[in-house]
Amino acid sequence: MKRVSVAEAKAKLSEILDAVIAGEEVMITRRGKAIAKIVTPDLPKEKLDLERMRTLTSKMKPYPGSFVEDMRNEERY
Repeated sequence: MKRVSVAEAKAKLSEILDAVIAGEEVMITRRGKAIAKIVTPDLPKEKLDLERMRTLTSKMKPYPGSFVEDMRNEERY
C-alpha cells in the first residue's frame, strides 16, 4: 500500500487517483500517522439477465447424476 502525506496528496491528487483506479490502495498520513485510505468503491453488481441465462443453460447437456444424488439414492445421509 502506498503511503503519502497530506501535502503530497494535495499536490499529486490526479496521480494518486490514477493509482487507485489501477487497483492500488493509498494511505494518506499526517505527521506520520494514517488518517485516510483511498480505495476503489464497491460497485453494484450487474443485474442478472434471466432470459440470457435460460438461453445459455438450455443448450447444456444434463449431467447424468452427481455424488450427492447418488448418496441420497443410497440413503447414506
